[in-house]
Amino acid sequence: MENISFLLGAGFSIPEGYKGVKELNQIFVDVKDDEFSVNTDGTLRIYSHFNSSYNKYKPIFIRCLKYYNFFHQFDYEKFFDFLKTNEERQNLIFNLYLSWLRKNSGVLHGNKEVISKMINFLNQLVFEFLSHPKACKLQSQYLNKPDYPNYNGFLNTIENLKNQGANINFHTLNHDLLLEKLMNSAWLQNNYSDGFTKSNTQFYGIDDTGAKVPLAYFDNKYPNQIKIFKLHGSFDYYPYHFKNSKSIDSYVKVDFNIGPSNLFKNVTNPAIEEANDFGNYHSDFLSGTTSKIRRYNETFYFNLLNHFENNLKNSDRLIIIGYGCSDKGINNLIKKHFRSKKISIINPKPGNEVKRFARMLNARLLEKYVDHMTINDL
Repeated sequence: MENISFLLGAGFSIPEGYKGVKELNQIFVDVKDDEFSVNTDGTLRIYSHFNSSYNKYKPIFIRCLKYYNFFHQFDYEKFFDFLKTNEERQNLIFNLYLSWLRKNSGVLHGNKEVISKMINFLNQLVFEFLSHPKACKLQSQYLNKPDYPNYNGFLNTIENLKNQGANINFHTLNHDLLLEKLMNSAWLQNNYSDGFTKSNTQFYGIDDTGAKVPLAYFDNKYPNQIKIFKLHGSFDYYPYHFKNSKSIDSYVKVDFNIGPSNLFKNVTNPAIEEANDFGNYHSDFLSGTTSKIRRYNETFYFNLLNHFENNLKNSDRLIIIGYGCSDKGINNLIKKHFRSKKISIINPKPGNEVKRFARMLNARLLEKYVDHMTINDL
């Protein structure tokens, strides 16, 4: 039985209408104060208006973004690293600039607290700019044969591999739910596992109608032939914390009609377990070119990356789709653990990094869209 691993990057989702990195960066550079608003619970929405004290941080966030863009070619992940670095040990000039912004905006909190709020803004805007307005439809839409534009070649290829009995491991760096949407199709019939289960769950959420909805939690089990490992987190993954602690009880999957403050657990040990975890402002996904690497050692992400390493070691073939090959941590894992020589890189417009990585791995580089891929490309 053949073991096949896939690695999917941002380019995989672009045919579905998701924004590429360059487009997303430009949206951040052009963002204006009236394009988003922050609610009283700290959650953010674009094209909405909330009367909340949190909104006084918006002009500070935008001015700091412009400040960073003045000195650097803007990249939202590098901007995230910049904020995280200054949260821990503040640069003198930026510290003075931020203090001046706070004074002029009437913000009494210190620089560290303001930077923390800006990081929350940044992550929530990534979610809003990437997922809106498709997000609410992704989990429920069923895709029927014989045609789903832009992904026919991919769906037909995976169906053929499945019918041949291959073990298929999808590793994705994307936060969106496109891969789950493609699984929920006549081709693949939702027959996959992602390490989460609702079996005997003690976690639940309250949806927009007030209904109590059981939530899947991470049990790190993958019984199905097709497996999904979201190495950098997902727009529907939330950490559920222990009581009075930053320690994480479990990760849960949350539908988009359940707010981050509406997460609950049927507790059995009230001394340490939290009945309602309302401390999340947004779902958990990794950001930052270097900050994400620092989080690889957290238990949840360590488990996912450990699966990635083991799957690389045991795979007969590796297929890379839409990956820009700029994540040093992921590149090092591939170079260290993938032992087979059979690598295909599918990218319709490969940049220099992709071409260099392909040469280094002696990989087969196919300049085509996933809609046109076939099983012969693997």
